[in-house]
Amino acid sequence: MITIIKPDQQELLTKNKGRDISVVTHDGLFHSDEVFSIALLKLFHKNINIVRTRDPEILKETVDSPEIYVLDTGRVYNPQQLNFDHHQDKMPKELSTISILFYHLFPDYPIDEVMIKLYHRLVSGINTWDQGKIDRNTEDIPLYLPQIISAFNRYGTSEQDHQFIKAIEFAEQIIANEMNTAKELIKAEEIWNNRTILGKETVILDQHCVFWRIVQGQNTKIKYIIQPSGKNWSVVSVDSVKHPLPPAPDDLDPIFEHKDRFIIIFKQLSSAMQYAYNQLEITNTESLTLNYTEK
Repeated sequence: MITIIKPDQQELLTKNKGRDISVVTHDGLFHSDEVFSIALLKLFHKNINIVRTRDPEILKETVDSPEIYVLDTGRVYNPQQLNFDHHQDKMPKELSTISILFYHLFPDYPIDEVMIKLYHRLVSGINTWDQGKIDRNTEDIPLYLPQIISAFNRYGTSEQDHQFIKAIEFAEQIIANEMNTAKELIKAEEIWNNRTILGKETVILDQHCVFWRIVQGQNTKIKYIIQPSGKNWSVVSVDSVKHPLPPAPDDLDPIFEHKDRFIIIFKQLSSAMQYAYNQLEITNTESLTLNYTEK
């Protein structure tokens, strides 16, 4: 639960009671930097009480407290005191609040594969945006994630604090999704590393790989992928514009053929393999192991 406390009631900030924590951040327009920083804290703390202010007296008092997180304001970076502001000359210019907080919350980040992917897929982009290294005035579509967060603002209205909470809740879901994606990518890498090569241009996977496009990287030699699809087997073209899949013969009884010729689904592995050998001109069959049997 997230509770917004008005600056004139800042004495109500909870101080480390159970799983509750207190956060101070700036008021006015909110941005992806502090929004996602608070969402990261929600991974560890169920309840967060927040004061949004730029009052120098309140900031001085809270910066001195070792029990209150001060994020993106206060002009102090001191992790031991839970102060995480990047607006000072001594801070590396390439780091924003979300990065310095991330390093604090996940000290094992360099050896944690999930956290590595979370940082590079999500945190680094927010950091880059906050540092002004991406054109913030673009009206191009699709939108950048920080622009989506900024759109929650209702600045100058009584809705602003409520919208701030909604933005954090949205960011929480993004983080949860990205952590799940990171785990799926690790699994996908394992599946891809166990692939079997058929000929020079086709691979067969022993499990369905959701993120094969990402894990195959710049392997431009691979044109086709065969993999399980539920109880069935699919043949997929890596680039259906350059290498559209030829129609499947009726005697192979395909279940589905996409009109753009990028995927064909067969009921049995034997049908998918026969299609690959006959239609994709695979000539090297010696590399096919006996591990691939009908299931």
